[in-house]
Amino acid sequence: VKPAYKQGDLRGTCQRIAEAVLGRDDDWQIGKTKIFLKDHHDMLLEIERDKAITDKVILIQKVVRGFKDRSNFLKIRKSVLLIQRYWRGHNCRRNYTVMKIGFLRLQALHRSRKLHKQYHVARKRISEFQARCRGYLVRKAFRHRLWAVITIQAYVRGMIARRLYKRLKGEYRRRLEAEKMRLAEEERFKKEMSAKKAKQEAEKKHQERLAQLALEDAEREVREKEEARRKKELRNKIGR
Repeated sequence: VKPAYKQGDLRGTCQRIAEAVLGRDDDWQIGKTKIFLKDHHDMLLEIERDKAITDKVILIQKVVRGFKDRSNFLKIRKSVLLIQRYWRGHNCRRNYTVMKIGFLRLQALHRSRKLHKQYHVARKRISEFQARCRGYLVRKAFRHRLWAVITIQAYVRGMIARRLYKRLKGEYRRRLEAEKMRLAEEERFKKEMSAKKAKQEAEKKHQERLAQLALEDAEREVREKEEARRKKELRNKIGR
């Protein structure tokens, strides 16, 4: 079968291939643009395609090996003819053997030195490339960790600031309520006693309430520290 670009009737070519491999009476059908096949039909066509490709590959290998062998043969023949033309007789044959052995040794030495040099050059380049890649990965990981640490710090600082704001706001509100209560008590005591004594009595109760609020704040702070310590211990146990 000719290549696709040399085919005039591709549909007819596909039909001939299917008839040749699958048979005319088998369960397959050709449409306008596609061929409808069963799974075993597809497998048979794939096997035939692999066989054809294998045959072509073997042919290419034979041609390449033949060309290579002919080239090597012509080179050796040319060398032998050149040596035979200048060195004749017994001495020539003996010297030819010596020269041939030396030439083969020289080739091996030259090839070994060439490969040794190429190996060291490639190893140096690979080492430099590995060093650059490792440096890039380390810098990338460092930047990622730095970004993560900065993000965590920002969230923690925000959380601490919100808690502090909430606590200060609560303290301010309680102190404001205490001040209102002091003023109310002072007005109430003014009806029962003099203004100076009413003010002193109201201030005394106000200071007692402030002391109670301070005590409650201290107890709340102790509870928060204890809760934070328990959470930290729990995280450490889970991490282990």
